[in-house]
Amino acid sequence: MEKLKKIPVKESEKSIMDNPSVSSYPPSFYVSSKQMSEIKDWEVGKKHKMMIEVEQKSMSEDDNNVISGNFDIVAYKVMDYNDMTDEEFEAEQGKAHSNY
Repeated sequence: MEKLKKIPVKESEKSIMDNPSVSSYPPSFYVSSKQMSEIKDWEVGKKHKMMIEVEQKSMSEDDNNVISGNFDIVAYKVMDYNDMTDEEFEAEQGKAHSNY
């Protein structure tokens, strides 16, 4: 099982010029407590770990040969281990994946 991959995000104007294919913002999604009841107990600004299953809905390529995809989140599992290291989280992902 691979470690979590960090999403590259531009941090300055210099990095925009160095790598124009990287977005200034990380991908994000909206969810209501009707869809994911766990968010009621979460704190704004704190990171929360979960595993998601997505369905790819579309793919496109821009003039710079950068591929973009549009996805629907179809299932999720909240990992109640927010104080884990990436290595511990990776092990839990492996366990959850083997039970899938």
